Amino acid sequence: KAFAMGADYVEIDTRLTKDNIPVVTHDLYLDCLTNLQGKISDYTYSELKNKLAPNHRVEFVNQRGSFPFLNKGIGDLMSLEELLESFPAGQFLINPKDKTKKEVEVYIEIFKKVKPRSIMIWGPEKLHKYLKENHPWVGNFILNHHQSEPCLRAYRSWKAGTPFPKICYNISLSVSFNNVDKLSGWPDSFIKKMHDVGSRVYFYLPDLGPSNEDMVYGLAYSKLDGIIVSDLKSYMRLVRGK
Repeated sequence: KAFAMGADYVEIDTRLTKDNIPVVTHDLYLDCLTNLQGKISDYTYSELKNKLAPNHRVEFVNQRGSFPFLNKGIGDLMSLEELLESFPAGQFLINPKDKTKKEVEVYIEIFKKVKPRSIMIWGPEKLHKYLKENHPWVGNFILNHHQSEPCLRAYRSWKAGTPFPKICYNISLSVSFNNVDKLSGWPDSFIKKMHDVGSRVYFYLPDLGPSNEDMVYGLAYSKLDGIIVSDLKSYMRLVRGK
């Protein structure tokens, strides 16, 4: 649905099963939101595929007493390989949540089987480096907020006429409204300076509301390398509507 609505990339998380198959899911533990207990890694992929379903206790804020996923979803869990095969042209931003070398080694074997497309990585930088060295069409690594902060901190203290902070060279930053304060020249001048040293700037937008619509609309037409949104429907309505 995200691709149909105009997303260039879709961000997904993976976890390794007991038999080392990366599946598209976020949580380490199953107890909170599903009908099973324990970790993803306690089960084989076949066991999860045949048993896993949303927990009947899960309900939406505006639908108290309603359980729309009750007894639904068994068989819907997808492996990373199945996902890539289902969307042969789909571009993905993948976060290997287990953060292990084994997870990335499995990625490499999967990428050998599927049609090349652009894959970016959001997660452990060392694993991205290993992945990129072993598979040529793996793209950028995007720093999370914590990983971006050393560059942003150096930029805030940087003075014109002095060497530009080396820590900001050739990276892909993730910024948000929470950490762009005191960034001199934000957004246009800041983005240009980063581009000049081979870096990319992505904006993470978890919430879109009336209070920040004008700012978001401006960013949509800036020189940002991308905007990562949680509410794609509202974002596209805003950008296309204006």
